[in-house]
Amino acid sequence: MIGRDRLKICIVAFFAMGCLFDHLTTSYGLSLSTFVETNPIVTSLVEQGIWHVIEILTITAGVCYGLYSLCSTKGGAAALSLRVLTFAGLIRFFAGFQNLSVILQVMG
Repeated sequence: MIGRDRLKICIVAFFAMGCLFDHLTTSYGLSLSTFVETNPIVTSLVEQGIWHVIEILTITAGVCYGLYSLCSTKGGAAALSLRVLTFAGLIRFFAGFQNLSVILQVMG
């Protein structure tokens, strides 16, 4: 059971790191004058001044949900939620690497 708990904690950490990486690269990119955000949802949230708050809430909700699944002993729902967190973490890492690529192109 300890190995399974470590895996769950790693998945939650992976999700959080992916979100933070995407958020930090997007924030840095938006500070550059040549960087344009193409996600209309992020653009709208930035214009309203609530993007950082929504990001913090998203990351916190995901981490809490993942940690809640750590306490759940029944396999079905917990396994599905961890798969969703893994997938979301992959998407956010991908977005962060895309941002980093654009930033490096602009700077180089």
